[in-house]
Amino acid sequence: RETRIGGDALYGSPLLLRPGLSTYAVAVGRRQTGGTGPAPSYGETVLLAQGSVGIQPWMTAGAAAQFARGQQTLAGEFTATGGFGEWNGQLAGSRTVEGSGLALALSYRLSTPQWSLQAATTRRQRRFAETGTPDLGQERLLTQTEFAAGRRLGGVDWAIRLSQRQTTTAVRSQRWSLSASRR
Repeated sequence: RETRIGGDALYGSPLLLRPGLSTYAVAVGRRQTGGTGPAPSYGETVLLAQGSVGIQPWMTAGAAAQFARGQQTLAGEFTATGGFGEWNGQLAGSRTVEGSGLALALSYRLSTPQWSLQAATTRRQRRFAETGTPDLGQERLLTQTEFAAGRRLGGVDWAIRLSQRQTTTAVRSQRWSLSASRR
């Protein structure tokens, strides 16, 4: 069975777990190096592992690791919730034959029956590597920042969002969006 891995693998917000409960996952496979459809080609073996543990009713911590020949990535994660909203943070470090790098991701979310607020940022050093980005010459995300504010009016949830990105090839983009949805 073929599964795409990488990219957001280290940045998913974990579910809050009750104190003492834990989750974990371990996956082993081969990295796809080219071709799609009926004749893809595969390279070296990759090992992925992640786990989370409930520390307090409002706090969960986790860790993740990715290993491939010539590449190691380790990450730690922390989530806390309460009347103040939800905070999530991840710090990851990688080492390859080309060098080492760090990545940081932070997010905040507050929701009430009438309002919602979200902010998230991701910052990566140029040499930070994940199993989904084996070639350091490829275009990869360096920074991403998102802000969103929402309001429920007349039975409709309205939200405005700003997203800014910069990649290793110096491509910068900024996008505004407005959405409306009915529950």
